[in-house]
Amino acid sequence: MKFLVDQNLPTGLLPVLGSMGHRARHVKLMGLSQASDETIWAIGATQEMIIVSKDADFLTLAKASSAGALLRLAVGNGSNQALYSIIRQHLDAAVLRLESGERIVELWP
Repeated sequence: MKFLVDQNLPTGLLPVLGSMGHRARHVKLMGLSQASDETIWAIGATQEMIIVSKDADFLTLAKASSAGALLRLAVGNGSNQALYSIIRQHLDAAVLRLESGERIVELWP
C-alpha cells in the first residue's frame, strides 16, 4: 500500500511503514510543508496514496470527497516511539479495512 504522511507526523514513520512492506512518502520531504490540506488530499487521491494524519481536518475532506482515503491516527500527543508502537500493532488490521474499500480508517491507542 502507498501512504502519504502528513506534516504533523515524524519522518521517522517512513521506515516503520517500509519495514511493514508499504511504500510511504512524507509531505515535508516532497517540499509540501506549506501546502494546504486540500492540496495534500488532491495529491494523495491523484497518486492513489492513503493520507496518514493526526489532523481532524482530513476527516472533513475525506467525507466530502468521492476520491482518496484516510488513515487517521487518533493518538493525541506522545513520543514518536509510542506512535511507532501503535502503528506496528494496528496497521495490518487498518490495511485490511482500506483494501476492503473503507475510505476512512481511524486508529486509536
